[in-house]
Amino acid sequence: MSKNNHPAPPPPHDPKQKPPKKRGGGCLLLIIILLILIIIALMLLNYLGLFGGGLGKDKNSGSGGESSAASVTVNESQEETTDEQQQYADITVSGDSYIFENSNSKLEDIMTSVKGLDSKTVVRIKDQDASFNAMDDLKKALDDAGISYSEVSSN
Repeated sequence: MSKNNHPAPPPPHDPKQKPPKKRGGGCLLLIIILLILIIIALMLLNYLGLFGGGLGKDKNSGSGGESSAASVTVNESQEETTDEQQQYADITVSGDSYIFENSNSKLEDIMTSVKGLDSKTVVRIKDQDASFNAMDDLKKALDDAGISYSEVSSN
């Protein structure tokens, strides 16, 4: 008879040895899960509008548009010319003291000076740890005299 070229039979399994592990199955599963997570993240970003789509309306359907931007520019230039014409008188209230024109002054002296200013002049009140009574007295005196004022933060 002729010799058959069959491969040698595998060695008998030893029950004390662990069976050989299959490799590649876990890695493939991990790659599939990562791809699914990336797809979900991209869909979420698109839904939130971070890619230009999203929940918002059509870009040209909003109120305003290009004419709105032009009117803002016009308004800003009008404010600039108004600010150039606007005059300010600064009064700083620090504790119980009033500082006007770089010197400590009494409220009565400040009111006399402010009443003599141009009608376009707006008094700006700066609060530097002012006491409530001092600030209240100044506002009341300005209101009684009919002088417009605004409170500004002292930087």
